[in-house]
Amino acid sequence: MRTYIIRRLLLLIPTLLLVATLIFIIVKSVPSDIIDAMQPGVEDVELDRPSMERELGLDAPVIVQYGRWLGVVPQVDGSFSGVFQGDLGTSWWTKVTVVELLALKWPVTLELGLMGLIVAQLIALPIGIYSALWQDEWGENKE
Repeated sequence: MRTYIIRRLLLLIPTLLLVATLIFIIVKSVPSDIIDAMQPGVEDVELDRPSMERELGLDAPVIVQYGRWLGVVPQVDGSFSGVFQGDLGTSWWTKVTVVELLALKWPVTLELGLMGLIVAQLIALPIGIYSALWQDEWGENKE
């Protein structure tokens, strides 16, 4: 049993790495980038794209961006911060840490999850009881 648990825990490492890689690829495959989204709707105002790319770290190659996102490559300021350190970064819109934003949404997510479980049980338990009572029948008593 101990070897099974150790094997499963070790299998967790490549699984988390694969999920992290897929998330990064999905985010990077969006046809636009954050600088285009930050561009105001007014045609006359133009953002300084090169300085924004430098500030956000988008001027680095994709593999360096991935390493910075994970936290294994130093950031522009030389510090190591990323997903592996539990630092999910700062929101580009609100300038608040992503962990704080997630903490604000956590109670609602928990409530929705619990309500989903309760509704699922309210539906599944009567169906399971009915199926157990009328096993191998078409729902009617054939006495």
